[in-house]
Amino acid sequence: MSRIGWGMAGSLLLLVVLVCLLPSGALHPRVAQDGVDLLKPSNPKPLVVYCAASNRVVMEAIRADFERDTGIAVQVQYGASQTLLSSLELSREGDLYLPADDSYLNDAQEHGLIDRVYPLAQMHVVAVSRRDRALKFASLEELLGQRLRIVQALPEAAAVGKLTRSVLETSHLWESLADATESFKSNVNEVANDVQLGAADVGFIFDAMLKNYPELEATRLPELESAVATIAVATVTTSNNIDQARGFADYLSDPELGLRQYAAHGFDVLPKGAR
Repeated sequence: MSRIGWGMAGSLLLLVVLVCLLPSGALHPRVAQDGVDLLKPSNPKPLVVYCAASNRVVMEAIRADFERDTGIAVQVQYGASQTLLSSLELSREGDLYLPADDSYLNDAQEHGLIDRVYPLAQMHVVAVSRRDRALKFASLEELLGQRLRIVQALPEAAAVGKLTRSVLETSHLWESLADATESFKSNVNEVANDVQLGAADVGFIFDAMLKNYPELEATRLPELESAVATIAVATVTTSNNIDQARGFADYLSDPELGLRQYAAHGFDVLPKGAR
């Protein structure tokens, strides 16, 4: 082989080696709106997200996509919205906060805990029961008249409980439902699990969760028609990696990325920049 031929072969071999050494995420670069290259994290630690339990399944799907596309690790702490807010306020650590309703973001903003807010989607409060039970009720009055085992999430901890109480207090129906409730759970996933396992007859959850609980069927009660949760994510003011936190928030709120997953998981997505 001529000297030129050997040179070309060597260059080709070098190119192949360089391609093999590229991180997998480099094949799918994502750049935040403010121009930050997400493939070059300024902090080697994973992003820490405080996320409502009702968003767990969709968040796991988005996290997998984001980590694959960018090479940036994301650590998620799931729980009830108020519980997560209290943790954030005490620790002053973490990068993003995603409660099940944006009323918690208002509280966080008043305490100087969050920075930018990115709207994502909406959910509705519904009453659920097992499909094989074939329970029928068209209103809260009919539900309460059947003396069923009812389970709810704590209004002091979880968004679904807070919304249910807030709406029913205006119509003076909350006390009747609270008295008929057999137990209150720390988060909405525990409510859905109790109904699915037969430990309760009826529970109050968000409609977007039904995709993950095919054994359950939902009834939208007229008394709870206005019980709508608006989901948004916010970056945390004390974040040690604010550029990548904003990059992940951009990713979550992008119609072709995070919002595509939200829609696929049964949420009513919001237009980007709605807030």
